[in-house]
Amino acid sequence: MKYLAKHNLVLIVVSLVISSIATLVAINVTSSYLIYTNYMKSILFVSNSVCFFCLVKIFFTRYNTFYKYLFFIAYCGYIYVFLFCRGADNAVSGVNLKLFAYDELNLDDPLVFKQNLFNTLLFLPLGCIYFKSRLKDFGFVLIFFVICLGVEFLQNKLQVGVFDITDILFYLLGFFVGRIIRNIYLRVIKFKH
Repeated sequence: MKYLAKHNLVLIVVSLVISSIATLVAINVTSSYLIYTNYMKSILFVSNSVCFFCLVKIFFTRYNTFYKYLFFIAYCGYIYVFLFCRGADNAVSGVNLKLFAYDELNLDDPLVFKQNLFNTLLFLPLGCIYFKSRLKDFGFVLIFFVICLGVEFLQNKLQVGVFDITDILFYLLGFFVGRIIRNIYLRVIKFKH
């Protein structure tokens, strides 16, 4: 990976190949509740390419804030595709303030299990990426909670989803797992930021 991080052209080619595979896998896994257009596939492909490129640069080169912000911008493509591109055929809105309503922890229903797992995995990278800041962990959690509220509010207003407190819980779970992974990485690798 260090070789890739130092050679941008090779890294771009590898990013494109891995992005193609990752895009096909993501489409295959989520096709049960998302109907993909070419526009959505393109956003997903570009987001995969840029995110992989930036992650290699972040973890295997000297600390560079530019790649972290570029990763975050590309990562917003995932959020857009997976949370805001359900289309008019699946238009829903409403508010669900009951925790685990609608059998959201029903492990017998593979679609419900996939969606909850996916909600967790979707926000895991935000916990992994470390931004230098004077904020303590509580500040990051508070900012992330506000982001989660904003995502759910927008889904409701745009009629592409329900404002669901359980989704927020799974987003937060993904964020915390990402923070744990980041802390383990920083201790084991002793990577200085």
